[in-house]
Amino acid sequence: MDKEILDELIADRIVEIMNEALKLDSKAITKLVETRVLCNVALADHPSIQIQAGDRGDPTIGLLGILNGLAGTQIYRGLPGWGRVQAIFEDGLITTFQRSK
Repeated sequence: MDKEILDELIADRIVEIMNEALKLDSKAITKLVETRVLCNVALADHPSIQIQAGDRGDPTIGLLGILNGLAGTQIYRGLPGWGRVQAIFEDGLITTFQRSK
């Protein structure tokens, strides 16, 4: 199977499972997705795991970054290296997970 097709199928499954979990306990899933920990440069340099700069610019990682690493990267809004799955927030809680388009 083509890697791009496989990555898209994985992203669809991540969205499905995360939305199921969200329906069961949105507060817990939101808290889990918001939780980030410091990581080293080797992990920050991974080609598909999504890393974010922390408050002091140090690399941090969270659950969504790992999940996006499973599904590979894509070009999003003209920028390469973006994850395929997004968490949509409303009033401080995740309301849905969806594919980045």
